[in-house]
Amino acid sequence: MLMVSEMTGTYALLAPSMVATSIAYVTTGRNTIYKSQVRSKADSPAHRSEYLVTILKKLKVKDYMSKNVVTVEVNSLLSEAIEKMTSNKVGGLPVVDEARNLVGMITRSDILRIPLEQRSKKTVGSAMSRSLVVTYPEEDLETVFIKMLRNQIGRLPVVEPENSKKLVGIIAREDIMRAYKTELVTFEQQEL
Repeated sequence: MLMVSEMTGTYALLAPSMVATSIAYVTTGRNTIYKSQVRSKADSPAHRSEYLVTILKKLKVKDYMSKNVVTVEVNSLLSEAIEKMTSNKVGGLPVVDEARNLVGMITRSDILRIPLEQRSKKTVGSAMSRSLVVTYPEEDLETVFIKMLRNQIGRLPVVEPENSKKLVGIIAREDIMRAYKTELVTFEQQEL
């Protein structure tokens, strides 16, 4: 309609072009001459990623965290921490004190900084990281994933909002990826 007005340089044909466009729309309905055209932006594979980014915002830590957390005590030897990491196939462990309060995290890279001959004598407390980045059960997975990326860490201890020393779980980057894949499959099945 606008093209007719612009090509003629007048609005005299605006009303007839509106009638012609309306008749064409009613006659064809929602059909299109473009065979690959999808009904909406949500149905388009090219735009699907725009909708999937919001998936992580909807998912909560409490639904995907591990509640059975393997911990190591601050006074344990590094050799015990290595054994626990190896037997549980994890790259890091939350460190707790005698009262089971969270005091730090120890990772394989923390242990590798200690010379091999000293690992059987040094305690976890001497090698652990005390500057903790934590998350909470009600936080969304997108926020947690951003925290992990910014701090270059692969797992976060989950603590109570009222007490940052009370460990309630742990969430790893793999847990977030698993949650994303599960939701992606569910999203795609709903679209079919």
